[in-house]
Amino acid sequence: MRQKKAGYRPLSEGLGQPFDSVEEAWAWAVAGASARLAGARVTAGLARIERPCEPFDVIRIAWRLYRQRRLNRNQVNALLNDGEAQDVVKIRGGHISDLDQALDILITPLRERGILA
Repeated sequence: MRQKKAGYRPLSEGLGQPFDSVEEAWAWAVAGASARLAGARVTAGLARIERPCEPFDVIRIAWRLYRQRRLNRNQVNALLNDGEAQDVVKIRGGHISDLDQALDILITPLRERGILA
């Protein structure tokens, strides 16, 4: 039997409530990752709504898509810049096509992992 790679950590086994939209998942991931990088301590099981993943899992999927060249640099920049504003839902209906394209590309991998409903 093959050994697992060092650093490999599987996503949760479907426990928790999946997100209703990709915009909601991305805004949650950016907010959670920003808080953690700012020094917030995360304790499992204390959230109001349990989610099927960690914030960095969603971000890791986006980076994997970028490395596979399914997301381009402009799309990643749109995700990062607009995700930090935490107004992704309002921005999505507007004129930012790179953000729309990036979020559309994220839908399928997030659904496959059980992160999206």
